[in-house]
Amino acid sequence: MAGGATFETTYARPAKDGEDPAILDRLTQMVDDTPPGGEIHATLFRLTVESVRDALVAASNRGVAVHVVHNGRDVVSEVAATLSRPAPDGLGDGHRWSGPAYAVRRPDFGAVATGRNSDLHTKLVLFSATRDPTGTLRRDVSWWSSANPSHHSGMQKANNAIAVYDDPVLYDGFRTRLWDLMWTATHFPGNDFYDAGRGRGWFLGSPATRTKVFCSPQQSTDLYASRLASVVADAATEVVLAHARFTDDRLAVADQLVRIARGGGSVRVLVGTEPDLLGPTVRERLVAAGIPLRRANIHDKLALLHSRHGVSRRRRKVVLSGSHNLNRDANWINDEILVKTFHDGLYDDVLAAHVEPLWSGAEPDSPL
Repeated sequence: MAGGATFETTYARPAKDGEDPAILDRLTQMVDDTPPGGEIHATLFRLTVESVRDALVAASNRGVAVHVVHNGRDVVSEVAATLSRPAPDGLGDGHRWSGPAYAVRRPDFGAVATGRNSDLHTKLVLFSATRDPTGTLRRDVSWWSSANPSHHSGMQKANNAIAVYDDPVLYDGFRTRLWDLMWTATHFPGNDFYDAGRGRGWFLGSPATRTKVFCSPQQSTDLYASRLASVVADAATEVVLAHARFTDDRLAVADQLVRIARGGGSVRVLVGTEPDLLGPTVRERLVAAGIPLRRANIHDKLALLHSRHGVSRRRRKVVLSGSHNLNRDANWINDEILVKTFHDGLYDDVLAAHVEPLWSGAEPDSPL
């Protein structure tokens, strides 16, 4: 637990050439612990792990109302496709593919998103009730992760998952202002879901959890850069970024990190190991600003901010989590979530239990 009984964190950090099932094992247990008469509302990007599929089907068969919106691109996966079978072998009407692409041969798989070659990339599960790690039955549970229930991106790479218990405000926000829109394939003109002025594409949790959710796609700003823009840069500022992808489409984010570093703040950046996961211009700007840059086998989409924000006079600890990669698709094309949480305990847990071990084991970036 992080910060008492409100938050639960789970991490996966596989050994080289190995798998770490911790996040998916915990998710499966939460599904198993949902009582008959309860509800599960989920989104899936990719599913290859049979235990997760089997848990969802078993929950439905014992009287849990299970509804899954599933990225249409995954229809080619045998494990994923079985979810659409009639009960008792699948979820029947409780399963929907996102996007018309698998039927009409267009590569557009968004749920709310309508961008060309879009995906439902959000990893979200909502439980009306399930048990926490102590075995206590809890209600209004929101779970999100960087991990897909797949072997490659969910178990063979480092990931994080966060669950929030007993927050009906956050749970209802996820349900009515995001998940329901995905289930009904509600679209917005110009593929522009997030619109702060119109009050759509974002919502808040309760004051106890101090969480705000930002939803892609959106077309007018960079959602991540806008969150970093409020960071006051001074000698006490600390920023750690751990992102699988950081491409040149997101130079606005790199420029914010450079601003913070040149203002006296401590900035570190950790990215995935594959060469094309880091844009050459991003690298050039970070290195020129003296920002330490390392590589690790990660699938995380994390940032930790310890700083003053805006006009605040005291430093606050912020965790940015969710499914939002630092690439073009995540901001402008796909269905994604970026979750901003002001919480000292959650920040301390993510930093000490996950990010620092990743940083210590990472390799310095070596341009080709």
